[in-house]
This record gives sequence, C-alpha cells and structure tokens, in this order.
Amino acid sequence: NWYNVLQTSFYLNMHASNYQKATEIYEKAINHKRFKHQNEPNQEIWKILFAYLQFLASLGKGTGEISKAKFRLARFLNNVPLFSRDKRGMNVPVLIVHTAFLIHIGKQEEAIERIDALEKYCSRHLRKKNETFRSDCFIKMLLKIPEFGFEAKRVEKSAKSLLEELSSVDVEFANQAHELEVIPYERMWDIMLDGLRKNF
Repeated sequence: NWYNVLQTSFYLNMHASNYQKATEIYEKAINHKRFKHQNEPNQEIWKILFAYLQFLASLGKGTGEISKAKFRLARFLNNVPLFSRDKRGMNVPVLIVHTAFLIHIGKQEEAIERIDALEKYCSRHLRKKNETFRSDCFIKMLLKIPEFGFEAKRVEKSAKSLLEELSSVDVEFANQAHELEVIPYERMWDIMLDGLRKNF
C-alpha cells in the first residue's frame, strides 16, 4: 500500500510538471530497503517510471541525480519483459516512452516499428472504448507520424481533430488499467512534435 501511494503521488507530480518532486519520490521508492522484496511486476513499474524520468532528463527537463544514472534504451524492453508483452494495458506506456525516445534521437525506422506495435496492441486489446478513449486517440495520432513522412507540420495538421477529441476527455486516475499516462498525452504530443521538428 505504501508503494501504491508513492506511485499515485509520482503520477500526480508528473502531471503537474513537478519533475523534481517526482524524481524524489522515485528515489525514495527504489532506495527503500523493502524494494528488493517487491514482486517482479511492481519492480517493473518503477523501471518504466525511471525510463520516463530519463526521457525528461534527455530533454533537459530532468533534475537531480536521475540524469546521471545508467539507462540504455536498447535494453529497455528486455528490462521490463512482463509489461513489454502485457495484454492488460501496461504495454502502452512502455511503447509510448520507447517511441518518444526513438523520435528524440532520430531513429526513424525503429520508431515506425514501435508505432506499428502500438497499433496492433490497440486493435487487439483496447476494446472497451469507453475505458480507453484517450489512449485510442493518442495512438491514432502517432499513426500520423509515419503516414506523413515524419514531417512535423503535416503531422500536426492531420492530427489536429484527434487532439481536440483527446482533450475533450479528462484523465481519470481512478481508471488507469489501460490509460496509464505517465506524462499527459497532450504534453507528450508536443514533445514528439518538437522531436520531429528537430530531427526530420
């Protein structure tokens, strides 16, 4: 229960752009003597959250010692084997942060692979549209990236109506089984567009 409270606090601070506080919460969680006794799924969740902090650090938005910790994108999916194959929803934040990283570093072909994986996951497993509306909208927005050749202006224009639909529904922390937005999708979309402008 203590770790569940920390996770909720982490998400709230990430959504409020309090990245310093979110980093402190992460460090408090993993440095606790009981962390190694947490089951594997719970430990993997914190590895996913670490990836988001590292992503922010790579954008110059991270704070504290987190930016100095070792993180290898190529090994990320192998480090979260349960959730990278998950059929309940945690696959979505894993693939999203991986895609965002790839766009940020200009890896076009690999980004396309991750976006394709998200599309397949969505079509197979996100079937309760009333529970997964925001994730469904965001994945459709991501599909615009390869469709329009990674050209930021065309991608942004083509996804405008989807962004409006997405923003019409608020994030509900109480219903996060398939909609775990570590960074709100609207903000993540802006970050990805910046990556397209920079690298493509």
